[in-house]
Amino acid sequence: MRAGESWRKIGGVIGAAGIVVVASTTPGILIALAPFFSRKIGFNLAATYRQLRYAKKNQWFKVIERTDGIFIQLTEKGSQSWQVANLENPILPQRWDGQWRIVIFDVPDKKKAAREALRRTLRILGFVQLQESVWVIPFDCRKEIETVKQIYGLGEDLRLIVAAAVDGEEVLRERFGLTAR
Repeated sequence: MRAGESWRKIGGVIGAAGIVVVASTTPGILIALAPFFSRKIGFNLAATYRQLRYAKKNQWFKVIERTDGIFIQLTEKGSQSWQVANLENPILPQRWDGQWRIVIFDVPDKKKAAREALRRTLRILGFVQLQESVWVIPFDCRKEIETVKQIYGLGEDLRLIVAAAVDGEEVLRERFGLTAR
Protein backbone atom coordinates (compact mmCIF):
# COMPACT_ATOMS: atom_id res chain seq x y z
CA MET A 1 0.00 0.00 0.00
CA ARG A 2 1.36 3.42 -0.96
CA ALA A 3 0.94 6.33 1.45
CA GLY A 4 -0.81 8.34 -1.24
CA GLU A 5 -3.34 5.58 -1.69
CA SER A 6 -4.25 5.45 1.99
CA TRP A 7 -4.43 9.25 2.31
CA ARG A 8 -6.60 9.41 -0.81
CA LYS A 9 -9.08 7.11 0.90
CA ILE A 10 -8.84 8.62 4.40
CA GLY A 11 -9.05 12.19 3.05
CA GLY A 12 -11.97 11.14 0.89
CA VAL A 13 -13.86 9.83 3.91
CA ILE A 14 -13.19 13.00 5.92
CA GLY A 15 -13.95 15.23 2.94
CA ALA A 16 -17.12 13.37 1.93
CA ALA A 17 -18.49 13.42 5.44
CA GLY A 18 -17.31 16.98 5.89
CA ILE A 19 -16.84 16.25 9.55
CA VAL A 20 -16.44 12.91 11.27
CA VAL A 21 -17.71 12.60 14.83
CA VAL A 22 -15.60 10.59 17.24
CA ALA A 23 -16.34 9.70 20.84
CA SER A 24 -12.88 9.97 22.33
CA THR A 25 -10.51 12.34 24.06
CA THR A 26 -8.07 14.46 22.08
CA PRO A 27 -4.84 12.73 23.27
CA GLY A 28 -6.15 9.35 22.09
CA ILE A 29 -7.86 10.61 18.98
CA LEU A 30 -5.64 8.74 16.48
CA ILE A 31 -6.03 5.47 18.34
CA ALA A 32 -9.79 5.96 18.27
CA LEU A 33 -9.82 6.92 14.57
CA ALA A 34 -7.59 4.13 13.27
CA PRO A 35 -10.09 1.24 13.59
CA PHE A 36 -12.88 3.34 12.04
CA PHE A 37 -10.78 4.30 9.01
CA SER A 38 -9.20 0.87 8.77
CA ARG A 39 -12.65 -0.70 8.30
CA LYS A 40 -13.86 2.12 6.05
CA ILE A 41 -10.91 2.05 3.61
CA GLY A 42 -9.95 -1.62 3.84
CA PHE A 43 -6.34 -1.24 5.04
CA ASN A 44 -4.73 -2.88 8.04
CA LEU A 45 -4.88 -1.10 11.38
CA ALA A 46 -1.15 -0.39 11.75
CA ALA A 47 -0.82 1.17 8.28
CA THR A 48 -3.93 3.26 8.83
CA TYR A 49 -2.64 4.49 12.20
CA ARG A 50 0.73 5.44 10.62
CA GLN A 51 -1.04 7.40 7.86
CA LEU A 52 -3.25 9.21 10.38
CA ARG A 53 -0.23 10.06 12.55
CA TYR A 54 1.60 11.40 9.48
CA ALA A 55 -1.47 13.41 8.40
CA LYS A 56 -1.89 14.90 11.89
CA LYS A 57 1.81 15.79 12.09
CA ASN A 58 1.52 17.56 8.73
CA GLN A 59 -1.68 19.35 9.81
CA TRP A 60 -3.83 17.78 7.09
CA PHE A 61 -6.82 17.69 9.43
CA LYS A 62 -7.83 19.48 12.57
CA VAL A 63 -9.53 18.20 15.68
CA ILE A 64 -12.35 20.41 16.94
CA GLU A 65 -13.62 19.79 20.47
CA ARG A 66 -17.16 20.91 21.23
CA THR A 67 -19.68 20.08 23.91
CA ASP A 68 -21.49 17.68 21.57
CA GLY A 69 -18.37 15.71 20.62
CA ILE A 70 -15.05 15.78 18.84
CA PHE A 71 -15.00 16.59 15.13
CA ILE A 72 -12.36 15.97 12.49
CA GLN A 73 -12.12 18.32 9.51
CA LEU A 74 -9.72 18.56 6.56
CA THR A 75 -7.56 21.67 6.58
CA GLU A 76 -6.71 23.57 3.41
CA LYS A 77 -3.30 21.88 3.48
CA GLY A 78 -4.99 18.49 3.90
CA SER A 79 -7.38 19.19 1.04
CA GLN A 80 -4.46 20.05 -1.26
CA SER A 81 -2.56 16.96 -0.16
CA TRP A 82 -5.66 14.86 -0.83
CA GLN A 83 -5.97 16.37 -4.33
CA VAL A 84 -2.32 15.54 -5.04
CA ALA A 85 -2.88 11.96 -3.83
CA ASN A 86 -5.80 11.70 -6.24
CA LEU A 87 -3.45 12.60 -9.09
CA GLU A 88 -1.27 9.57 -8.36
CA ASN A 89 -3.23 7.37 -10.77
CA PRO A 90 -2.82 7.44 -14.54
CA ILE A 91 -5.64 8.86 -16.61
CA LEU A 92 -7.65 5.84 -17.66
CA PRO A 93 -7.73 5.16 -21.39
CA GLN A 94 -11.02 6.14 -22.97
CA ARG A 95 -12.25 5.72 -26.49
CA TRP A 96 -9.92 7.99 -28.46
CA ASP A 97 -11.73 10.91 -30.06
CA GLY A 98 -8.83 11.65 -32.43
CA GLN A 99 -7.75 14.70 -30.44
CA TRP A 100 -4.41 15.18 -28.70
CA ARG A 101 -4.16 17.02 -25.39
CA ILE A 102 -0.91 18.93 -25.25
CA VAL A 103 0.34 20.55 -22.07
CA ILE A 104 2.91 23.31 -22.45
CA PHE A 105 4.46 25.24 -19.61
CA ASP A 106 7.02 27.92 -18.90
CA VAL A 107 7.52 27.88 -15.16
CA PRO A 108 10.02 30.45 -13.84
CA ASP A 109 13.09 29.37 -11.86
CA LYS A 110 11.63 30.78 -8.65
CA LYS A 111 8.98 28.02 -8.94
CA LYS A 112 11.46 25.24 -9.70
CA ALA A 113 9.95 22.88 -7.09
CA ALA A 114 6.51 23.32 -8.67
CA ARG A 115 7.98 22.68 -12.13
CA GLU A 116 9.60 19.42 -10.99
CA ALA A 117 6.40 18.36 -9.19
CA LEU A 118 4.44 19.14 -12.37
CA ARG A 119 6.74 16.96 -14.50
CA ARG A 120 6.49 14.12 -11.98
CA THR A 121 2.68 14.43 -11.91
CA LEU A 122 2.39 14.51 -15.72
CA ARG A 123 4.50 11.34 -15.92
CA ILE A 124 2.32 9.62 -13.30
CA LEU A 125 -0.86 10.68 -15.14
CA GLY A 126 0.44 8.96 -18.28
CA PHE A 127 1.59 11.90 -20.38
CA VAL A 128 4.49 11.44 -22.83
CA GLN A 129 7.17 14.11 -23.01
CA LEU A 130 7.64 15.62 -26.48
CA GLN A 131 10.06 18.34 -25.44
CA GLU A 132 11.32 19.63 -22.09
CA SER A 133 8.13 21.58 -21.38
CA VAL A 134 5.73 19.93 -23.83
CA TRP A 135 3.74 16.82 -22.87
CA VAL A 136 0.96 14.96 -24.69
CA ILE A 137 -1.83 12.49 -23.95
CA PRO A 138 -4.72 11.40 -26.19
CA PHE A 139 -7.40 11.44 -23.50
CA ASP A 140 -9.47 14.18 -21.87
CA CYS A 141 -7.53 15.64 -18.95
CA ARG A 142 -9.07 19.09 -18.36
CA LYS A 143 -10.10 18.30 -14.80
CA GLU A 144 -6.66 16.95 -13.86
CA ILE A 145 -4.83 19.90 -15.46
CA GLU A 146 -7.05 22.43 -13.66
CA THR A 147 -6.33 20.63 -10.39
CA VAL A 148 -2.58 20.64 -11.11
CA LYS A 149 -2.66 24.37 -11.94
CA GLN A 150 -4.44 25.10 -8.66
CA ILE A 151 -2.31 22.85 -6.45
CA TYR A 152 1.04 24.04 -7.79
CA GLY A 153 -0.03 27.67 -8.28
CA LEU A 154 0.84 27.69 -11.98
CA GLY A 155 -2.06 29.69 -13.43
CA GLU A 156 -0.78 31.35 -16.61
CA ASP A 157 2.46 29.31 -16.57
CA LEU A 158 0.67 26.21 -17.88
CA ARG A 159 -1.56 25.80 -20.94
CA LEU A 160 -3.64 22.93 -22.29
CA ILE A 161 -4.01 22.70 -26.07
CA VAL A 162 -6.40 20.33 -27.85
CA ALA A 163 -5.12 19.50 -31.33
CA ALA A 164 -6.33 17.31 -34.20
CA ALA A 165 -2.82 16.37 -35.32
CA VAL A 166 0.72 16.25 -33.97
CA ASP A 167 3.80 15.98 -36.14
CA GLY A 168 5.10 12.41 -35.87
CA GLU A 169 1.92 11.15 -34.24
CA GLU A 170 2.42 7.62 -35.55
CA VAL A 171 4.96 7.07 -32.76
CA LEU A 172 2.53 8.52 -30.21
CA ARG A 173 -0.34 6.35 -31.43
CA GLU A 174 1.89 3.31 -31.05
CA ARG A 175 3.04 4.46 -27.59
CA PHE A 176 -0.57 4.83 -26.40
CA GLY A 177 -1.80 1.70 -28.23
CA LEU A 178 -4.13 3.64 -30.52
CA THR A 179 -5.27 2.61 -33.96
CA ALA A 180 -5.04 4.95 -36.94
CA ARG A 181 -7.98 7.26 -37.46
